Amino acid sequence: MAKIVFSTYQAKPNGSGRFSIVMNIGQTTPDPLPQKIVEVKTTDEALAAFEEYIAEAKATGQVAACSMRLKEGRKPNGFDAAKAKLPPYTIVNEDKAAA
Repeated sequence: MAKIVFSTYQAKPNGSGRFSIVMNIGQTTPDPLPQKIVEVKTTDEALAAFEEYIAEAKATGQVAACSMRLKEGRKPNGFDAAKAKLPPYTIVNEDKAAA
């Protein structure tokens, strides 16, 4: 069984069509969603849980960057390959960003 961590951070457009990730280290502005840790047995379970987390982030209405990483345990077969197909951060609600 592996523990996978999902995180969201605020994202701001940087003018080049991309987004900057805002890490709230020592700031009082909360991230769009709290970190979530899930236990999974398979890569498909991890990806499905990440899709649910992304949907939760979209529901906040905030522009956010979502990420997924292994916290502990043995990675499920194919986890690295599946994660490599994802962007480092999945940006949600980018259409709501002020350019």
